[in-house]
Amino acid sequence: MSQSIPRRVRIMQFSSLWREYRIGGAEATAEEIAKQYVRMGNAVTVVTSVPRRPCPVRRRDGYRLIELRSRNVYWRFGNAQHSLPFQILWYLVSMLSFYRVVEFLRLIWRVRPDFIQLHVIEEFSPWLLVACRLSGVPTLQVNHDYFSMCVRGSIFRRGQECKNTCAMCKPQYYLRKRMSRKIDCQVFISAAQRRIFLQRGLLTNRRSCVIYNGIMHDPKLLPEGRLFSSLEALRVGYIGRITPEKGLDQFIDAARFFAENRIPATFLIAGNGPADYVATLHQRLPDNAKLIGFQNAIEFLKSVDIFVMPSLWPEPFGRVTAEALYCQSALVASDVGASAELAKFFTHSRLFKMGDARDLYRALLEIRTACAGQMRHYRDPVAVRELLSVERQCKELLAQMRIILTER
Repeated sequence: MSQSIPRRVRIMQFSSLWREYRIGGAEATAEEIAKQYVRMGNAVTVVTSVPRRPCPVRRRDGYRLIELRSRNVYWRFGNAQHSLPFQILWYLVSMLSFYRVVEFLRLIWRVRPDFIQLHVIEEFSPWLLVACRLSGVPTLQVNHDYFSMCVRGSIFRRGQECKNTCAMCKPQYYLRKRMSRKIDCQVFISAAQRRIFLQRGLLTNRRSCVIYNGIMHDPKLLPEGRLFSSLEALRVGYIGRITPEKGLDQFIDAARFFAENRIPATFLIAGNGPADYVATLHQRLPDNAKLIGFQNAIEFLKSVDIFVMPSLWPEPFGRVTAEALYCQSALVASDVGASAELAKFFTHSRLFKMGDARDLYRALLEIRTACAGQMRHYRDPVAVRELLSVERQCKELLAQMRIILTER
């Protein structure tokens, strides 16, 4: 017999990283979703993991926040490096922590939600999926990365995308594949991400869908009237995590090609990353390129003409790409992942072959000529506003919950 969805929904949201511990777009999106649900009149409880003594349950921005102490052998988020045996121990402890099913069940029964949403759940162990199933509460998982198939979450190793499941990832892959069947609906944040799950045999649920991430509660689009810089003053930028899979070596090589051919342009890299890798990039910078550290994303993207996403792995979505769209930047992106998928929304965009610095140089030359001195504007303002809206994303997630209830 089908059930009806109540007007005011009690939603329990699990997300490993929150507030001071968030490191990327996935965590920011999960927090925006919680806030939007509250704005829509729903009761929201967020459960997160912390590497310290948990604070008492408290209310923030209208939702309840419950902290659980991390039970893993070390806190895996951040720039600290760990030896391979220690990493293996982390994953063994995580996979064998079946005793946590009782802890999760008690928490779910205490909150008594109408629905459960899972976001970034690495710190909770895969046994959270079992607890959700045993609780009988309809559960929806939003996949923000590739952690179900890769212990690094990026399917990237030794300078390239992993085409097969490596020995270290196989135990987690098979466990996650089996346990993911216990979820009522798998949500993917791009068609490119869903395609990879399908190819790797991890799309085992009867229901799945693609729902793009929103980035703003009320996206007021920028007015037209701003101009791209002239050919002599063009600014090319990247902002995000500074890690090897982001393709920044190719970005620097393209900057060097500009310098060698005496083509005027300034290349800027904004963000933070492991100190040793950042130091390596510093040594390779040509005179026309700079590493400028952490910056406010929106202000940085407003200041550059061309945003480059040179990733060597298939980005599941790329929040910063959506922010570049909002800022009316031109886009140059590698031809894999969601950045290539989002290119259709940009007024000026070019794709290049992943990992090919010469092709990146070619794409930059083309878009440089196309946009220099031109008026900045949105190709389709209605479509852009809809894409950027967190409210749109939450409505689509609630619609999936409604479908789950009607099928029960």
